[in-house]
Amino acid sequence: MVTDDIRERILSYIREQAVKPRAELAELVAVHQRQYAALVEDVSDDVASKSAGASEWSLRELTCHVILAKQSVFQIIASLARGETLSGDALGEAGSMLDDDGRAFAAYVAQLDVANARMLETIRSLPESPDLTVTARHPWLGPLDCLEWAANQLVHDADHVQHARKILAAAG
Repeated sequence: MVTDDIRERILSYIREQAVKPRAELAELVAVHQRQYAALVEDVSDDVASKSAGASEWSLRELTCHVILAKQSVFQIIASLARGETLSGDALGEAGSMLDDDGRAFAAYVAQLDVANARMLETIRSLPESPDLTVTARHPWLGPLDCLEWAANQLVHDADHVQHARKILAAAG
């Protein structure tokens, strides 16, 4: 999915961010959270259901993915910080999304707000000296410790912002 060069650049960036104080790292994550939230907060159900192409996700699908990914990642971060070992790919559902139960898109936006808050709370509450010897495998980046998983959220959220912009531009 990504070349070795891109993978190494992403890993380098993640590692640089992972050494920042927890509050600073959380604020960097919050920047992209706010950008995504601003893009989706007033989107109608009709626009949220449109995709940028036949094989592309709609904004509704992307938001369902973002929610599920965040829920998985803040649990991974907390588990690793406690020294718990996770088996297999930590994000086995990386390309997955919440099941769409037909709720209004605004309900998913509200659920996203909760997931965003939990992510920031998880990052801010990491211990001063978390266990960095325990890692969990990211499907594309390989083993990451709890701080690297937290820093990866910057990359993941920035990617979602770009994807949402593409979808909204195509939706008109």
